[in-house]
Amino acid sequence: MKKFKRIPYGESNFEKVIQKNYYFVDKSKYIKKLEDYGSEYLIFLRPRRFGKSLFLSMLEHYYDINRAEQFDELFGGLWIHKNPTDFKNSFPILRFNFSGIPTDGDEELVKFGFYSSIKNSINLFINRYKTRYKITNDIEEYIFNSSEASIVMKNFIAKMHELNVSYYLLIDEYDNLANNILIEHGENRYRASTQAGGFLRNFFAVIKNGTDSRTIERLFITGVSPLVLSDVTSGFNIGDNISDDIPFLSMTGFTQTNIENIIDYYVSEKKIREEKRVEILNDMKEWYNNYLFRIDAEKLYNTDMVLYYLHSYLKNGKKPDNMLDENVRTDYKKLKFLITKAKKLNGNFTALRDLLEGTKVRYKFIKSFSIKEIDDVDSFVSFLYYLGLVTISKKRGEYHYFKIPNRVISKMLWEFIEKSLKEAGGLEFDSVEFAELFDNLAYESKILPLLNFILDRFYNAVSNRDFIYKEAGVKGFLLAFLNMSYLYKVSSEREENLGYIDIIMEPSLSLFDDMIPDNYIIELKYIKKEELNNKKTDMLKKYKADATEQLKRYEKNLKGKAHKIIIIAGSNKLHLIEEI
Repeated sequence: MKKFKRIPYGESNFEKVIQKNYYFVDKSKYIKKLEDYGSEYLIFLRPRRFGKSLFLSMLEHYYDINRAEQFDELFGGLWIHKNPTDFKNSFPILRFNFSGIPTDGDEELVKFGFYSSIKNSINLFINRYKTRYKITNDIEEYIFNSSEASIVMKNFIAKMHELNVSYYLLIDEYDNLANNILIEHGENRYRASTQAGGFLRNFFAVIKNGTDSRTIERLFITGVSPLVLSDVTSGFNIGDNISDDIPFLSMTGFTQTNIENIIDYYVSEKKIREEKRVEILNDMKEWYNNYLFRIDAEKLYNTDMVLYYLHSYLKNGKKPDNMLDENVRTDYKKLKFLITKAKKLNGNFTALRDLLEGTKVRYKFIKSFSIKEIDDVDSFVSFLYYLGLVTISKKRGEYHYFKIPNRVISKMLWEFIEKSLKEAGGLEFDSVEFAELFDNLAYESKILPLLNFILDRFYNAVSNRDFIYKEAGVKGFLLAFLNMSYLYKVSSEREENLGYIDIIMEPSLSLFDDMIPDNYIIELKYIKKEELNNKKTDMLKKYKADATEQLKRYEKNLKGKAHKIIIIAGSNKLHLIEEI
């Protein structure tokens, strides 16, 4: 009896996925597209967990000259099996992976870790192709006569050139090591590694020389952003960046058709009930979809997120309790250095908050930027795009309009905002009490205690004027902490009946079907100090009347019951909070 295909969650080895009968979304047609592109040195950038490593592994197994006898076994049934290219099984493969290299030590330990990784990969190459290319012991000794990675690579290139060996070089996660250095050790260590005289810059200079001599016959590099490449090579001068070229937009990630085919397969195998099909598709669209890498492209799903959901569903017979896979959660430290300095929030923090709230979404898209340019708001937003934390929604002239792609990214970013506010404001927050207040809202419709709890913390954090004494600060603070629970989908500035709802909370009934199915709409008014002079009572009445009229207008188009809440805030105190 034939077993059903397993979900390849966490698997990035192509041979294992095929041999162990995992479900494989066929991306092999892109092999031909890459060959037909007309360039031998290619760079492809996508967010983390987007299927890059598995695709790279497929290239490795397709082109490896030592795996010719495995072609039918590994590629039978795939597109490329019926449409093989001229270069099938034509190259020895040298593969580097810059992820997993330890960066928690001093500079010399990090350099040694990088050297060890490069040495191991070259040694694997030698052992695999030693007989075929007559690589003698004295050649090995020459290659490894240094403890510098760039010199070992330079020696390797020289000896392969002497032997007339041209190979395919694959580099996975090229920027992972440098990014971790930046996160863990700061900008100075990063610059020392990636700029003039740095060990990473030296290594990429050697790679460039290898392409110039054509010892490196073909090169395919994957990574997340152009930041490191801009620093180590002064721009994309060692290859073509094909990340937003039309033929390769869906080379990784899952399309809508891919998703539907996967679900249909498991329905046919009776692992998913037919009546659950639409619910699962809707879940995935809300939580994992909407990545757009060119304005005229097809929206994509994050590969890992989809597989995480399905792995849990097939294992437990239900969707995961936590819709956010911890493996794709962006480490708080990854953006911390960008939005806080000396525990103060800077302009990048404001840009991130504006993107989450939808109040400012238009920026110039910067395709290449270095570390010294990352404080520029356009470069910062472009960096978020490469990380997969924002995506494009439209383009007008030289500007792009950005938005948060899906609910799982929104939740992850609001958690990041919350942590930044806590640190910058020195907040003390009782998470147990906070969770209980959320439960009381979901199951008893008690919203005012929750809102008062959040706003009390806001006004106690008076030390940070960057976010306290601004109208947007009050709203941003509320949104950050209301987004801490899965119980509600929290949105800002949603257009509704000739206006924009400041905050709307919609129950997550697909996750918690026993909660009260009520919506909550919040209108926030802000009274400036100058408006209060001798007119406080009149101003409060006016703002309350305006808010009441707006909420009643918004309510008309909402499905189900809507609780209407008015908040009137000032620069240093809360003037009114009331449900009408």
